[in-house]
Amino acid sequence: MDANAPVGSGEAGADDLEAIRMRLRQEILATRGAPARSPPPVEGRPIDLSRSSFDRFLAEHERVAVDVWAPWCGPCRAFSPILETLARRLHPDVAFAKVNADDEPEITGRFGVEGIPTVLVFRGGRLVDRWAGAYPGEVVEERLRRALGLGTPPTRARPAR
Repeated sequence: MDANAPVGSGEAGADDLEAIRMRLRQEILATRGAPARSPPPVEGRPIDLSRSSFDRFLAEHERVAVDVWAPWCGPCRAFSPILETLARRLHPDVAFAKVNADDEPEITGRFGVEGIPTVLVFRGGRLVDRWAGAYPGEVVEERLRRALGLGTPPTRARPAR
């Protein structure tokens, strides 16, 4: 290959790019010491994300629910305990995260968030569902399970009346 030839020019360039991609993928996997989708421990609670950690978090977890919120938002504050409960209940199948809309306008703009609270649901790094508004825990759990392919929740005993 000609050292002065532009990268990606012709078939040899495409082959070289594929070889570079494969080498970089192997290096990344080797530095992690695990397969690409092995999530680091998440303790059954939402993790605060910023623009610098957002994409990495999505890449490290197969199923993610992100709460976009703000500290001044009353419905956000009321919805937060519901998501914290679901984070414990659905751990380790779903990783939960929070993004402060005021601090991270790049993320809210990227996903077209216009109202809060908004929940963004990702599977394999791809947005598969989203909604705005605070809903009861049962509704949220059912929607997450459906969007993330988790099946139905275990039956809970109802208290005697």
